[in-house]
Amino acid sequence: MKYRLLIKSAIFFLFLIIPLNILIPQDNTEQEIIPQDDNTEQVAIPQDENSEQESIPQDENIEPKACIFLNVNLSEGEYNDYQDIISDIISIELASLGFVIVDEQLWKDIADTRELSDYDLLVGSNAISVAAAVNADIAITGFYYIEEKSIIIDFKCYSVRQNRLIASYIDSGRIGLSLHNLINIAISEMVPQILEVKEYIIQINKDTEDAVDKPAYYELTLLSEDEGMEVYLPENTFLGSIVNGRLIIDTIPFIVGSELIINKRKQGYHSEEELIFLEEVNQEFTLSPLTKETRFAAEIIWTTGQVFGLGMGFRYYIKPDSFFISADDYLYMQYGFNERSSPVFHNDLRMLAGKYLFFSYNSMFRMGVSAGLGCIFSFYSLPEQRLYTDFYINFSNFWMELNIKQWAIFLRLEGKYTLGMGRNLLGKTFVALDRGFGPPITVGVIRKW
Repeated sequence: MKYRLLIKSAIFFLFLIIPLNILIPQDNTEQEIIPQDDNTEQVAIPQDENSEQESIPQDENIEPKACIFLNVNLSEGEYNDYQDIISDIISIELASLGFVIVDEQLWKDIADTRELSDYDLLVGSNAISVAAAVNADIAITGFYYIEEKSIIIDFKCYSVRQNRLIASYIDSGRIGLSLHNLINIAISEMVPQILEVKEYIIQINKDTEDAVDKPAYYELTLLSEDEGMEVYLPENTFLGSIVNGRLIIDTIPFIVGSELIINKRKQGYHSEEELIFLEEVNQEFTLSPLTKETRFAAEIIWTTGQVFGLGMGFRYYIKPDSFFISADDYLYMQYGFNERSSPVFHNDLRMLAGKYLFFSYNSMFRMGVSAGLGCIFSFYSLPEQRLYTDFYINFSNFWMELNIKQWAIFLRLEGKYTLGMGRNLLGKTFVALDRGFGPPITVGVIRKW
């Protein structure tokens, strides 16, 4: 392969010193974009647990390695010759940056064993997995599309040890002699990120060489009570699901003594990230449980100024644990407890919309605001008295809440203004406690599910 690379690079060099008047001019037409599937990077082909793991001998050389997968031809027609040309140019550029290029036959054998085609290797998780099997440090994937005299290229570069996409580039140009320049520009755009990974890899290799007792390959078992929970790396690389309370990860290399951030997801639960410290080989790590999303809640409430009463409410969360609408009904009595006094019964019915502010759903302390409309229905115990209705605007409520898993205790300040409509008792006024001492205060208990 070395001789083939040298010959092709010499040919391109000769082409570049030909006078510019014979070069094919660049086309300024708009870039053509090839539709891509947004979910491509998130799909991982499951590995057969019974299949034998490929064993590639470790190279003691601490120089970083690059695995360059053949660029996939998405064109209509016979343009497969450009696969080798593009891959060879990329190999020359990466070699100049100090990378050792993994032999093509090595990764092809691994891909064939796993039944992965060139198209499958466009998926980031597949490319990282195969590159890891051949001890590569970065993986380059891509495709090209040719129509008439134009070519579109799309490259992606992955850091294998960091399990993430570090750079990508898409551009278009003319096929022919200018192709070399087009690829050079693509690589140069990705060079800063590639060099950062190179420094990281060199340091890791040196640390590993200095501490032989720290293995480069790491098996991790995740334990969780959340059955069916999916586990991802930060770049949406799917690691697997919790089955029978555990997930064994043995296909991706980790360094003992490093840290790993995983993303946990399950339908009906909040997605959460968790940091894992990789302290020993074959470690078992118990994940913290996910928090269930709140869609509904019931309230029991009591309000100052309406002492002889009790209320109930119901919430529906449009956005779980964040934005809700609610209805509550508060029945209370007024009575002077003397011979001349007769009880008056009130039923305070209202609709509210509320929003939590600032603090997260799993914070022990939360606060929020709400507003809405309501009506107080008043019934006198005397037979000749009629029903009174005091419609009001609940223009502002502010509450503080002690949040304990599926339960919460809250204290709410309420701002109400009666409208004086129809047969009413209060007229137009701000509702306050007796003798005008501040707004009503409601305390309550919430049960969430």
